[in-house]
Amino acid sequence: SAGWRMDFVRMHMDPYWSNTPEVSVEGENDIQAFSFERFKRYLDEVFVPMALYAVEKGLYVVMRPPGVCPKETAVGEAYHQYLLKVWKQVAAHTKLKNNTGIMFELANEPVNIKGTDGTYGSTGDACFTNMKIYFQAIVDKIRSHCNNIIWVPGLAYQSSYAGYATHRVEGENIGFAVHCYPGWYGS
Repeated sequence: SAGWRMDFVRMHMDPYWSNTPEVSVEGENDIQAFSFERFKRYLDEVFVPMALYAVEKGLYVVMRPPGVCPKETAVGEAYHQYLLKVWKQVAAHTKLKNNTGIMFELANEPVNIKGTDGTYGSTGDACFTNMKIYFQAIVDKIRSHCNNIIWVPGLAYQSSYAGYATHRVEGENIGFAVHCYPGWYGS
């Protein structure tokens, strides 16, 4: 209705707002600079007002956490704990929870996860056994506060999903956030 010729926007809760300014980071996995106090402040002052404005204009909003996944992640490690903390705060926000115009994408582009066999990878039973555990914990944390639609990423930069066929993330209002890069890998 605003003439924007789209019906949703993916909102990166950019770490510019949540990182401690004087802490330097390498790459995009910057949780060492993350300040939970800054995140709470700018969730209220920047991200929520932006999301509500977009919803008011008729757009759906897919919110995703600050930064990107490290190349290797594991159940219970620092990045997993970080995601649990961020999503607890977002899901409990009175202006976001149960808002039918606002959805949550749990993470951006996980690459490899430590499988049940102790090795890192992006395919196979060992990896998806732990992917289910990893994201089920976040889904359960969100569901303890709200029922917004959730988008679960796959491995290999959100291109590997086959393992979810046998290791399903359980619950309602859950879909998959797929990144498709036409022209890559000889396609």
